[in-house]
Amino acid sequence: MAGATGQTGRRVVEQLRRKGINVRAGVRDVKKAQSLGLAVPGGSSTGSVTLVEFDVTAPLDNIVAAIGNADAVVYVLLSYHHTRTWEAHMAGV
Repeated sequence: MAGATGQTGRRVVEQLRRKGINVRAGVRDVKKAQSLGLAVPGGSSTGSVTLVEFDVTAPLDNIVAAIGNADAVVYVLLSYHHTRTWEAHMAGV
């Protein structure tokens, strides 16, 4: 999940967790995400949240590594002002 520390992202992470889904949350700053309470172990009826360093402007290989073996990707970054950079990254996908 990209954008996990934002207002929308935090809500999406929590809803996924409540449904028992394990979430790999991509964040720029792991310590900030931890301070927001995002990293949590799974319970008997809730999913876990694992934090991974993720930067949308990173080289494509870094993004692929952050996604890992996920079954799905949820992208909740609401705006991206570096359109040229984003398009360059997406061209290789």
